[in-house]
Amino acid sequence: MIWPETKPRTRIEFERIIKLPPAEVPVVSPAPSTSTDIYLTSSHSLFTEVKSIASTPDPEVEQAFIGGSSPKEAAAKVDPSAFVLYYRIDEPLSDKAYLYMAYKNNQGTAFHFPLTCRKAKHDDGSETAYWRVEYGDPEAKEFPCLSALVRHHQVFSYYDFKTGAIEAFPLWSGDQVVVDRD
Repeated sequence: MIWPETKPRTRIEFERIIKLPPAEVPVVSPAPSTSTDIYLTSSHSLFTEVKSIASTPDPEVEQAFIGGSSPKEAAAKVDPSAFVLYYRIDEPLSDKAYLYMAYKNNQGTAFHFPLTCRKAKHDDGSETAYWRVEYGDPEAKEFPCLSALVRHHQVFSYYDFKTGAIEAFPLWSGDQVVVDRD
């Protein structure tokens, strides 16, 4: 496997790496998106960014991260009204692993949302990355780092006035499109 560098990696090395929690910029690309302003970062520039970030991940991201997993395995590891982050591993194995969030609502139904990263270019030529959970809301909040995204979704919830339900994601809304439900 070639991941994230150009040197081939053995399956054992791949399995060891996939179990590590992501740094602020994950070692693999974020999930792809159909939106034109969200894109995958090239391996070369991503590797350069990863080298410049401290090797110790944020404790909140580390706690929420379960490693490489199938959607079914990720759903089994999450409690109702909670979520976990994982690199989605599908069969047959692909050369890419995308970052996902497995969320279980109050009724115990599991949902799998891709995480995407949008790069905003500034007048001085610098770029800022913004992370978001793609759960179907075109106006979903964006965060400058994964730890801010995790913290926000652990603390804040939505309240449905009709049913009294409190959820981390407003999945009852007719406007929302449930992404990649498993």
